[in-house]
Amino acid sequence: MHAFMKAVGFSGLENRKDLERIIRDVLENYDTKKIAENEKHRSFVEFSREYGYDCGITVCGEYDENGEFQMEYYHPYFTGGQITTYEEVSIERHIARESYVGGCDDLRLGITLIFYLINTAALQSVFKSVYGMPVASYMKQYRIMKAAELLRNTDKSVSAVASEVGYESQSKFSAAFKDIMKILPTDYRRQYT
Repeated sequence: MHAFMKAVGFSGLENRKDLERIIRDVLENYDTKKIAENEKHRSFVEFSREYGYDCGITVCGEYDENGEFQMEYYHPYFTGGQITTYEEVSIERHIARESYVGGCDDLRLGITLIFYLINTAALQSVFKSVYGMPVASYMKQYRIMKAAELLRNTDKSVSAVASEVGYESQSKFSAAFKDIMKILPTDYRRQYT
């Protein structure tokens, strides 16, 4: 199975039969079909089907002498919403099995764009094994610890501190603070001033 499939949302593919079903769907229900013929009159074909907003799967191959399509390979594709030019993108496996790095040269700007594709389920699993808690719990704890530092070391209002650490509602901030610190932010400040 193509390793990139999980990175574009097909993490539910369990076996070769599931993959063949997806490939058959692309071939039977394609959104675009491109054909190029070489000097020996061999026809090379790309069938593409969009499965999400601006992303999908392309199946490539050629027609044989009997006019039957013979698949050679397939790959996921991505397109952006505000594209003014098109460039080749290369994607390679990066460090872990569920992480990939992509690169694209933007000749107009003279830079190389580098991006990472990570399966979110794999990221959450690795994060929890490293930090001992889910990403959301870690971020909540980090924000509250930063808020505690601000309450101890500044004269900012509780509302301003809440806003600075990313809470729009002071009441939600106070509830989160009490959940982590076991004390309300106003009482916490009184202890340290």
